[in-house]
Amino acid sequence: MNRSIEQALLSLLPTHSAALPKQLTDLASSLLAQSRNRASTLKAEEEIARPYACAHLACDRLKIPSTSRQLTPPPIPPRIYKRLYNHLDKILHHRLHPKPRHPIRHLPQQHPRPHPQH
Repeated sequence: MNRSIEQALLSLLPTHSAALPKQLTDLASSLLAQSRNRASTLKAEEEIARPYACAHLACDRLKIPSTSRQLTPPPIPPRIYKRLYNHLDKILHHRLHPKPRHPIRHLPQQHPRPHPQH
């Protein structure tokens, strides 16, 4: 697990300091990797908060109750953090397991009728 993700999760969930849930750490790490791919050009001040925002997104997506979270302030001003969080939330996949794709059902091809001969 990425050290920056672990630190961000521990700052959001200080009661889980003994052992963070694997599903949470996996999702946060995945979101961080996706964010580096899909939002590769963040401003310097936003880059500092990327791991924190990905950890926050993971908590929200796994519906970890806010009562078990200590809302530590993000590492950047709230206005900028809110914009970053919303941007990452919009561009990163929401599904833990993507839906299986169903094959497109094609209509049977109609064979052209032979022209009647005179």
